[in-house]
Amino acid sequence: MQLVYEFCNPRRQQLLSDKVRPNEAHSYLAKFEHEFSGKFLLVTQNGDNLHERAGSDNLIHMHGELLKMRCLDSLLIFDIAEDFNFHTECRCCLSHGNLRPHIVWFGEMPLQMNKINQALESCDVFAAIGTSGNV
Repeated sequence: MQLVYEFCNPRRQQLLSDKVRPNEAHSYLAKFEHEFSGKFLLVTQNGDNLHERAGSDNLIHMHGELLKMRCLDSLLIFDIAEDFNFHTECRCCLSHGNLRPHIVWFGEMPLQMNKINQALESCDVFAAIGTSGNV
């Protein structure tokens, strides 16, 4: 788990810095969402908050979020901006060693797949942008 903390903590701090900003694609999708008269759902594989920062409201992070952590016992999810590790005390159970980044690892099921599948089954238009769809 230490390797996971060492991987995610710097990326979280980078995401919180002024160096990382939404790009034109993030902004365009947010604009489209707000101007579109029908139902809109943005499903992203990215663990960052760039879609939210660009203005998107209706989205699912199917691979989780770097700015969240999850208790392994209760499965409660918490916002996190600072680094955390094995020694960080959990907010809900007050235990150490049971917090993990709220990121889907290889071999785990992506998050909210039922909601994603329902949206796919009821949509008129589906667009895949910036992904090979291989993972």
